[in-house]
Amino acid sequence: MIVIAAILMVGCTGNGSLPFGEGGGRYHVPQASDSLYTEEAAMDVYNTQPERALLIIDSAEIVGNVTEYRASMLRAKVFCLTCEEERLDTALQICEALLQSDFVKDTPDNRESVLDLLVTISRKKHDNEQWLRWATEKADFCRQQGNGTEALRTEAEIGIILTHLGRQDEGMAKLDEVIRQLDGTRQFNQTDACIIALRRKVDVLDEQGLYADIIPLAEKIVEKMNDYEQHPDDFHDGTYREPDAADVPDYCDFYRTKGYAYLASAYASLSEKEKAREYLRLFEQSRWGLTLDGRKMIAPTWCKLGDYDKMLAVYDEMEQHMSTDTICFDYATILHDRAVAAEARGLHAQAYDYMSRYSALNQTLNDSLQACEAHEYAARYHAEEQQMEIQERKAEASRNALIAWFVAVIALLLACFAVYYFLRHREETRKNRILARQITEAMDYKKKYLDSLEFRVQGSEFSIATDQPDTPLESMSSEALFAHISQVIVRDKLFLDPAFDRQAAIDYFHLSKERIGAAFSQGSDYASISDFINECRLEYAVNLLNDQPSLPVSQVAQASGFSDANYFGRKFKARFGLSPSQYKAGNTPKPSGHS
Repeated sequence: MIVIAAILMVGCTGNGSLPFGEGGGRYHVPQASDSLYTEEAAMDVYNTQPERALLIIDSAEIVGNVTEYRASMLRAKVFCLTCEEERLDTALQICEALLQSDFVKDTPDNRESVLDLLVTISRKKHDNEQWLRWATEKADFCRQQGNGTEALRTEAEIGIILTHLGRQDEGMAKLDEVIRQLDGTRQFNQTDACIIALRRKVDVLDEQGLYADIIPLAEKIVEKMNDYEQHPDDFHDGTYREPDAADVPDYCDFYRTKGYAYLASAYASLSEKEKAREYLRLFEQSRWGLTLDGRKMIAPTWCKLGDYDKMLAVYDEMEQHMSTDTICFDYATILHDRAVAAEARGLHAQAYDYMSRYSALNQTLNDSLQACEAHEYAARYHAEEQQMEIQERKAEASRNALIAWFVAVIALLLACFAVYYFLRHREETRKNRILARQITEAMDYKKKYLDSLEFRVQGSEFSIATDQPDTPLESMSSEALFAHISQVIVRDKLFLDPAFDRQAAIDYFHLSKERIGAAFSQGSDYASISDFINECRLEYAVNLLNDQPSLPVSQVAQASGFSDANYFGRKFKARFGLSPSQYKAGNTPKPSGHS
C-alpha cells in the first residue's frame, strides 16, 4: 500500500505547487508540513472515501506525520468500516500483529484501543467465539487498569454475546447487573456507559421478541438524555468521552432519537400503531432522524407500520452507497424487509426471491438466523401457484359443467319444442284435414244443389235467370234483383275476370250503384257486391284446388279471378280458416274429371 502511494505521488507529472496533479502538473513530493497528509485529513474522509483515506494514511506515515503504530491502527479502522469479509480479515490481522508489538504491550492505552477495535471487528464478523474472547480480555484488562466504567461498558457487550451463544439467562443477568451498577449516577462517563448497556439490552429483548420490556428501557434513555441536556454541568467529570459544550445538543439528540426509535419499533411490534406513530413523529423531527444512519435505523419500523415507500427509498439510497459491498448484514436486512413489503403487497414471487437471497446471504455470513421464513414465502408462492391452478381447473370444470348444462337445457328445450311442434303440427294437420274435408263436402253439396235447382216459383216474380227477365230490373224487389244478378254472375262466370267489380256490374246490368248496392245489402246476406264476387271466386278456388291439386296456389288465385296471390291467401284463410296450402295438404284429391 505504501509503495503504491509513493508511486502515485512521485511517478506522475504535474504542477509542483499542487497536490495530486491538480492543474495538470507533476505531483508534489509530500512534506511533513503539508496539512493534507495528516491523521485528521484521513479521518475526515475515511467514512465516505475509504480508498482516499488509505492513500492519505500511507502518505502521512511516509512523511512522518503519524507513527507506524498509529498508521496501522488507522488502516484497521478504515478496513473495519466495510462489511466485506476480506477487509475485515485484514483489519483483524493488523490488530493481532499490533498486540505482539512492544509499542502496544508497553502502553496500556494503546492495548485498550487495539482490544476495542478487535471487539468491533469480531462483532461485525458475527464471530461470537472471537467476539467473546476479545470482549472478555478487554473487560479484564480495563479492570486491571482500574477503569471499572469501561469494564462495565464492555461487560454489557458480553451480555449480548452470551445470549447469541444460547446462554440467555446468563446474558440477561450480566446486562441487568451492569445497568444496576451504572444507573442512578450523574457522572457523564457512567451515564454514557449506562446508555450503552440499556441499548444492548434493548437489542437482546428485540431479538427475543419481548417488545413490552423494551418500552421502560427506551423511556429511561430518553429521560437520561433530557436530564443531561438540561443539566450538563451536573454530569461533568472531565473524561475523554465527554463532549464539548457545543456538542452536547447533538449528543443528546443522537441517543434520545435512538430512544424514540426503540419506542416506535416496540409499539409497532405490539400493534399499538397510534403510539408508534407518535414516537415516529418525534424521531422524524430530530436532527439525527434526518440522517441516512437515522433513517436506516427506523426503516424496519416503517416496514412494520406499512410505510413501505419510505423504507424502500432508504434502502435504495443504502444500496447506492454499498455499491458492490453487499455481503453484509445491512444488505441482509434490506433483502428481508423488501421481502416483507413485497409479501404485504401480494407479490409472492418477488417476496420469495428476496427471501431466498436473504437466506443464502445469511448462510454466507455464517449467521445463526434461520431461513425458514424464506421457505414460508416459497411455500406461499408455490401454494398460491397450486391454488391458482386448482382454481383454474375448478373454473374450467365449472365452465364446462355450465356449458354442458346449458347445452343439455338447450337440447331438452329443442327436444320439447320439436315434440310440441310435432304434436301441434300433427294436431293442426288433423284439424286441417277435417276442416278441408268439411269445406270440400260443403262445396260439393252446394254444387249439387245448384245443379238440381230449378227456379220455379209459381205466382211469384222469381224465375230462372235470363238476359231479359219478364219483369224489368228496375221494378224488381231487392231480393229478386239479387237473385237475378247473382245467377247471371255465377252462370256466366263473370267473377273470373279480375277486372269484374262493382263498376263492371253496374255497367253490365245497366243499373245505378244505389240499386245494385241495395240488391246486395238489403236483398242478401252479403254486405256488398264485392263480398259476393269474392265469395264466388273463393268457392271456385276450392273446387279448382280439389280438381287440380298439383296446380300452384298462385295460378289458382289467378284462375279464380284474383289479381294478387297474397290477397287471395288472406281472403281464403279468413273465409275458411285455412290457407290455400293448408287446404291442399289436408284435402284428399278428387278424381280427375269430377265436376
